[in-house]
Amino acid sequence: MPDYEYYCPACAHEFTAFRDMNERAKRTACPKCKYRNCARMVSDVGAKFNGGGFYTTDHRSCDKNG
Repeated sequence: MPDYEYYCPACAHEFTAFRDMNERAKRTACPKCKYRNCARMVSDVGAKFNGGGFYTTDHRSCDKNG
């Protein structure tokens, strides 16, 4: 499940919410002040891997032979 970053304009709290990829967009409430119309922030990270099994060395080699 992807996680999305949100910003609450009422209390300036930034938080992360996990959403199913097939879930329709819905209003997200701030866990701190319960404001119901938080804005999803644009992230500069294309993919965010959480949990065990992911390492910083997990990437395709620049070498075309392997």
